[in-house]
Amino acid sequence: MHTDSPDSVHPTQPLHDLHNRWPQAESVEDFRHNLAAVHARIAAACHRVGRDPAGVRLLPVSKTKPEASIRLAHAAGCRLLGENKPQEAYRKWEALADLEDLQWSVIGHLQTN
Repeated sequence: MHTDSPDSVHPTQPLHDLHNRWPQAESVEDFRHNLAAVHARIAAACHRVGRDPAGVRLLPVSKTKPEASIRLAHAAGCRLLGENKPQEAYRKWEALADLEDLQWSVIGHLQTN
């Protein structure tokens, strides 16, 4: 599942071109692997600039992701998620209310759907 890596992406490639480049996480292990890779990149970037990685908070975004994927992410350790479509967020908040330690953050410009 982890055939592509962030290192395989050309460093000058715009971030928006990366959308859907990597395979979707389909298991708790996939999410753990992906989260560890992102945290390692954050730590490396912080090290380069002399910043404490503990001061950086990763905010995964659940936009367009189904409830099942969010549950896998939660099982892998995600406790904070971002969302910017109020209607979609409300449906997810209701469906995932049993995950009492899951926190949500409204991000970016609010969008309607």
